[in-house]
Amino acid sequence: MWEYPVFVRDRTLSPEHLKKPPGQAKLYRPDMVTAILKDQTLPKAKLAKLLQTEKGMSKSTSYKLLDEAERLGMIKNDAQGRWKASAVRITNLAELDFGKPDA
Repeated sequence: MWEYPVFVRDRTLSPEHLKKPPGQAKLYRPDMVTAILKDQTLPKAKLAKLLQTEKGMSKSTSYKLLDEAERLGMIKNDAQGRWKASAVRITNLAELDFGKPDA
């Protein structure tokens, strides 16, 4: 609000009502894969099907999520091509420390 010659804070406004970043919030996260797997070892197709039925995601989304979980090292496959959760489990991706950014 403007009252000449200075700005005056409008206390009726709330930061929660500010514009949000564009795009839809992520509904599916890679840690969902390890939650589905638990201590099982499953073929990729069966694991994708479980994600589809239990989490309600599309086929393409389930495979993208599996690829992301593999890239992050959350799952790995054995010699028979079956997938299992890796020994290192990431439960909260927000807590990852990537070090200081280059200045």
